[in-house]
Amino acid sequence: MIISNLLRIKNNRKKGFSLVELIISVGTLSVAGAFILLFFAYSKDINTRSFDLDNSVYYSNYIIESIKAEIWDDEPTDNSLKIESLSQQDGIVKEIYFNKDWEIIETQEDAEYIMEFYLDNKDEIAMGKGLYDLRITVTKKNPYFRSMTVNRTLYTVETKVFISTEEGDSLD
Repeated sequence: MIISNLLRIKNNRKKGFSLVELIISVGTLSVAGAFILLFFAYSKDINTRSFDLDNSVYYSNYIIESIKAEIWDDEPTDNSLKIESLSQQDGIVKEIYFNKDWEIIETQEDAEYIMEFYLDNKDEIAMGKGLYDLRITVTKKNPYFRSMTVNRTLYTVETKVFISTEEGDSLD
């Protein structure tokens, strides 16, 4: 009998959560959800920045190695840095344009990234090779997520290269 009375009292209680408990739990989950979404947004931004930096370093090193090996007819140099043009002027400035997928394009209007390299003749010749200063700068035209900086410099490298200045070598 005592047990049946206890069971009856227990069965008479209301089941479920109160309105206050539901409001507090929904508010707590929404605040936690906002922080999680912000974390994912920043994570995507950091991923994009590191991808851009990797590609900047890759293409810059590729250009430096192509110039050192005097491979002038491959992308991205495309015969634009021949010694004939270097001997006529003090330096060469060339811009290469990339779209958002890091593919080389022709026009600056559609470009997301601009790689500028400057090759300056230092007039020091040793063993048929001239010493040149090479500076490569990669910039991003549009800002990143939650950033207001336009034309942000992603990567800059400066080095010196010896390039053959004699006629009849592999540059002809």
